[in-house]
Amino acid sequence: MGIIESPIFWVVLAAVSEILALIPNEKVKSNSMFQLASAALSALLKDRKK
Repeated sequence: MGIIESPIFWVVLAAVSEILALIPNEKVKSNSMFQLASAALSALLKDRKK
């Protein structure tokens, strides 16, 4: 069984996302897992275009 198929993985991922959402926005630019992932993806795409 892969790690993504494990229920505990999703519980931990949700908990980390909630903790990131509690951090005030001035300390981090992205305060959710989705914003963090989209920021990382856009940064990668910018580097590839150059």
